[in-house]
Amino acid sequence: MGKIYCIDKKEGIAPFLDEIISSNNISTWLHFVLVKDADYSIFTGKNADGIYQIKVNKKIDYWEYRVNDFISYIETRDLKGILEIDKDSLAYVKEKCKENTYSDPFLRPYESKVLIHSCPARAWPLIKDDDCLKSWNILMNQGKVQEKNPIGHYLGDPEEFSDYVMLGTGTTCEIVVSSSDKHEINCDENCLYEPGVRLYFDANKIAEDGCLIRDGAHTKVKNQLNLERYLLFAARPENVDDNLKTWTSKAFSEKADKLFYKMIEGEK
Repeated sequence: MGKIYCIDKKEGIAPFLDEIISSNNISTWLHFVLVKDADYSIFTGKNADGIYQIKVNKKIDYWEYRVNDFISYIETRDLKGILEIDKDSLAYVKEKCKENTYSDPFLRPYESKVLIHSCPARAWPLIKDDDCLKSWNILMNQGKVQEKNPIGHYLGDPEEFSDYVMLGTGTTCEIVVSSSDKHEINCDENCLYEPGVRLYFDANKIAEDGCLIRDGAHTKVKNQLNLERYLLFAARPENVDDNLKTWTSKAFSEKADKLFYKMIEGEK
């Protein structure tokens, strides 16, 4: 099982650096920082020492759940987590979230009822044949991936993350596909790229089935996600706008979302 080390700003991560860097696998260490004066909501990625960080702004709503998710996620895995937080905030988290865990079988007030996973066009036939989305590690073990590394490798994701199907919302899902195609991180949502398929899933049903996992920053599913049970809609360029020949991450995500929610409204 994992272990959490709580520190405050004054102490910092310095006392752990020698142990982390000299460990057999630096990827098993995660550093969560609760920040108060940042111009972002959530940040993830490696720091200068090569340690994976999750930074959460205390100004966002329900920040306490993200801290609690990080703690319970780390404690149930073969990981080590450094939690940088002041004592009063930690006490608040423990009281506020004492009935919650990273795998609560319900959606919280801030969580979307629909979660998205996007993938390249070349992957869609395989996904349909399998009737499920599979994690990178499963696909790699089955010899079904051509790339040497998942896109998370370029973001500095811990190796453990490759056991999951990552879910999200908004343009970020398309940026992941765009970056994967380019074999580098490209966060320009107006950059030209070739869309694949944008899959919309029933988040409430995933949570109720006990499959929704939270690590403090991401929402994901272990190993694989069944299409028949959870998929609501698959958006492809040809059913989003057959007349548009060039796409950007922003254009495809916005047009696909508009079509999806129009379809949902029409089914009521």
